[in-house]
Amino acid sequence: MWNSGFFGALRKPPDNEKPIVVIQFANNRSTIESTMPMRRLFFPLAFGPLASIAQPAPSPLITEASLSFGFQLEGGALLSDDDWRRMLPGSSLLLDDLPQGGRWANSGGFQRDFSRGQGLFNPLGVVSASIGLSLFRNRAGESRYDNRLRVGVLYGGGDWAEGYWARSSSAAYDTLISMGTGELFVLDSSWSESYSASHSRSRIGVEASFIAHRITGSRFSWSVGVGLQLGAAASGYAEVTHSITRSTERPAGGSDYEYELLGSERFRTPATAYAGLHGLFGIDLRLGKTSPFWSALHLYAEMRPAIMLRSLPNLPAQAGGAWQNLFGLRIDLR
Repeated sequence: MWNSGFFGALRKPPDNEKPIVVIQFANNRSTIESTMPMRRLFFPLAFGPLASIAQPAPSPLITEASLSFGFQLEGGALLSDDDWRRMLPGSSLLLDDLPQGGRWANSGGFQRDFSRGQGLFNPLGVVSASIGLSLFRNRAGESRYDNRLRVGVLYGGGDWAEGYWARSSSAAYDTLISMGTGELFVLDSSWSESYSASHSRSRIGVEASFIAHRITGSRFSWSVGVGLQLGAAASGYAEVTHSITRSTERPAGGSDYEYELLGSERFRTPATAYAGLHGLFGIDLRLGKTSPFWSALHLYAEMRPAIMLRSLPNLPAQAGGAWQNLFGLRIDLR
């Protein structure tokens, strides 16, 4: 017998027989004998392990699924009288001579004119369902960040606007004289006329966010990103009302009020497109560290400041600020 290299030995056969290849494993406990030609047996044994190392199994493309709920704060549109008339061309009440005084409302010691719409932030519910796609999944080497593209569907939020126009007057309608002191008491009667208009819609669209998730050894981790939203604002509903309120002071104190609705109109408005650009900062809590089941479940919260571009019916597009807060469950599918 003579040595043939690393994998085994070639035993000299008897006369008129093929050479026999003998493979002895590292534990010296088992052997394989074969009359296969040496070149056919050598290459699979020599290069098979190298081929398995050079071609690792690729990681999956879809790495996660998530479902989240939250709310969105977005400023209401500021609309002029003509804006309201263009948006609701079928309204006859808006063609009246609208009062220009507007409504002054006290809130925390501050006064604000509501005649052109509130322009304030109103919380609206949001729900989102998405999947995460692994980026650079076959890149060699380790990274401190898990980069992924999250795509999904977003429903809720929406745009809204309100307008209020009013005028009022008051006058003395009676005078009382105290029998004891002779002091005069004047009783006032007031009258106010108001017009109000409101418009609201919900949104449904798609969103895509590039997210860099920081890989840590603890249960807590964080992520940052940037994303886009595209969709339609639909299910539009508008209402316009015209009313009068009268109040009269009573001699015994207090006042009597009388409200009269002079007219009311309701409209359905068509859908229009919207778009948004948002930033993202999130905090993630992994529910387990040793159990495969609990380690795949994550609770997360995200804060997303955004700039929204919205278009109301028959009006040019407007840009405004918004803020989204989402809380949800993420399932790691790897």
